[in-house]
Amino acid sequence: MIIPEPQNPFTAAEIAALGPYVCDGGSLCFIADHNSSDRNGNGWDSASIFGGYSVPHISDPVGGDTETFCGALFGLHVHVKDEGSNGISGTFTNVLNDPANPVLHGTYGDVASVVYHVGNTLSLWPAANGDLSQVGGLASGVEDLPVPFGPALQV
Repeated sequence: MIIPEPQNPFTAAEIAALGPYVCDGGSLCFIADHNSSDRNGNGWDSASIFGGYSVPHISDPVGGDTETFCGALFGLHVHVKDEGSNGISGTFTNVLNDPANPVLHGTYGDVASVVYHVGNTLSLWPAANGDLSQVGGLASGVEDLPVPFGPALQV
């Protein structure tokens, strides 16, 4: 299942259905943008939606609100207002030195830097999910086959 930058909160039933789906072998790829990426003007951004919060955290920090979605279910926390590592901009040249990495050294050349324009970060949250062994990333290979890869950027 692919969920690209949602703009409307999920219902409690939708969130509850995703937990067993993933735990029973289903795959979930979610795409979130930075804090305050409210594309439809309803007050919600994808970072707050993937947190499963009861209110959006575009202008207010989390405080006592409880995360119920990606962090609570899977141990993956998308940063929201005032949590740091949110709204990152810059060019970073500390790229992993791995000549065998097909993502960093592909058909179109070598990656020398990564440019972020108001990017966000995702943190592993072991307190919510002690078994993060199945968390990983996939990139599309030359022949459109998924290719597992490790971290491309050492921050």
